[in-house]
Amino acid sequence: MACPLCDMWLDAVQNPSRAFEAEARKIKEPAEWACEGLYHFFIITLLFGVLLVLCAVIDSRILLALSSRGFSPLWALLIGLPMLGIWVVFSAAVSMAVIGLLGWLLGGRCDLPKFSFFFSLCLPFLLFLLPAVYHLVFIVAGHGQELEWYFALASALLPIWGLYMLTHAVRVVFRLDVLRAFLTWALPFALALIFLVLMVPPLL
Repeated sequence: MACPLCDMWLDAVQNPSRAFEAEARKIKEPAEWACEGLYHFFIITLLFGVLLVLCAVIDSRILLALSSRGFSPLWALLIGLPMLGIWVVFSAAVSMAVIGLLGWLLGGRCDLPKFSFFFSLCLPFLLFLLPAVYHLVFIVAGHGQELEWYFALASALLPIWGLYMLTHAVRVVFRLDVLRAFLTWALPFALALIFLVLMVPPLL
């Protein structure tokens, strides 16, 4: 059975500039853009959240940190799993809103319903930023294991293409040049990364 959204995603992966520009020319109601975006957004993010928490449970460092604070492995599975899924959804939604706001401040046209659809096409790659940051935080905290840098770098390879796609998504939707489209995600991402590196390691 043909899947138009899957075909659109594959086109966007291969040539995001051309695919996004062609899709943006389609005439759709704001609700239609938003519904298609939310469909991708929640399904992809929740599935990745489940995968991420399972990987975290396997990592003994997470279990040790929880047990030292009185939480059992069972708590990590029954409570931590849905909580992390919700947190991933929330973080992705906030990221989209921040990028939309910054795009508007940089002179772009704020069209969040349409942007939600384009943002969702970038999500499968962008979510791999989470394991990259995860390993980086342990390295900075001094709890890094052997080959931790390789895990961090390997996890960061896929998001590079996702960020390239995101730059073109912002450029097309908000009608910005490439530099301003790049700044819409680069500035908040840099600030968020600095915050995580400074605040999270002391808690581990």
